[in-house]
Amino acid sequence: MDFGKSPFIGIRRVRRSPFLWAALALLVFGVGAALGWAWLGSPAQRSDPDRFVYGEPVQLMHDQMHYRMMSVTIAAQDANNAPDINLPVTFHNFGTVRRSQIASWTFEIANRGNAALLISSGYTTCGCTTAELSSADIPPGKSGLVTVYFDPQQAAPGAVVRRGVILETNDPQRPEVEVWVQASVEN
Repeated sequence: MDFGKSPFIGIRRVRRSPFLWAALALLVFGVGAALGWAWLGSPAQRSDPDRFVYGEPVQLMHDQMHYRMMSVTIAAQDANNAPDINLPVTFHNFGTVRRSQIASWTFEIANRGNAALLISSGYTTCGCTTAELSSADIPPGKSGLVTVYFDPQQAAPGAVVRRGVILETNDPQRPEVEVWVQASVEN
């Protein structure tokens, strides 16, 4: 063997197209995004099921008269023996949704206090949105779930809409909390 010559003589270097690199980068990004979405998901998908409370489900709709009738008066509480509502996430963007698609997202409602957290009433900001509460009574150290459903058939094509769910609680520091979803309705 002649050590003066390269053993790679005669092998042509293949030039990679910038489009090939771009396609490969998009593929890697897409796989990463899909795995991230599957891992992050909603709280119900990624959390310990023992920490969530499931009682009698409560349906929340855009019905102001029903909302006023179901309100409950809650007595004042000692600050040391009170619920403490915590919502780790209060907003979710669905991105673009098809008009035929009902979009849903589940939010966690945690009770970090020393007394039961009671959801005394709730309603949605629009008739195109409904919600389901896993339980209206959340013990200390536990969490409940509120799933928001958005029906884009009631929104104008091409519109970006933001809809909310308002909950009234017995937390003396936060007697009213809100969660919001946003969607861009496909033309």
